[in-house]
Amino acid sequence: MKNYLKQAAPCDRQALADAAGTSVAYLYLIGGRHRRPSTKLCQKLVAAEVMLSLSELRPDVWGASETVAA
Repeated sequence: MKNYLKQAAPCDRQALADAAGTSVAYLYLIGGRHRRPSTKLCQKLVAAEVMLSLSELRPDVWGASETVAA
């Protein structure tokens, strides 16, 4: 998430937040590892942005090998 936020244009960050039903500020909290997104939010984020993976967002739930939304 951190790399995505660095590379994405502000309008793309906002589009991702809107698609996932969250805010850009919360995406930064996730990227900085200050917050862990819910499994539902992870799935919404991965569905909206192919650069993200479930295992990157929540390795404690999906482990290092799972990359596709269930």
